[in-house]
Amino acid sequence: MARRLYERVSHLPIVSPHGHTDPRWCAEDQPFPDPARLFVARRVDCAYLAELVVTHRLDEDEAHDLAYDLAYGLAKRAYKL
Repeated sequence: MARRLYERVSHLPIVSPHGHTDPRWCAEDQPFPDPARLFVARRVDCAYLAELVVTHRLDEDEAHDLAYDLAYGLAKRAYKL
């Protein structure tokens, strides 16, 4: 059964927004200037970083550096940009 399913869908494009993107982006099939930044940065919620600062578990400067690294640095390293 798995082999038959694979044969029926293996030629189709992968459309998997997982709620992190607007589905129209996939439908319009437009290229992103920096897809790594889009997907990696979406994993971080600014409210969570703010909570860490408010509860004194993270210094404000550290939160700023972490937000920048998560939005830009990690994506660039992951995709060797």
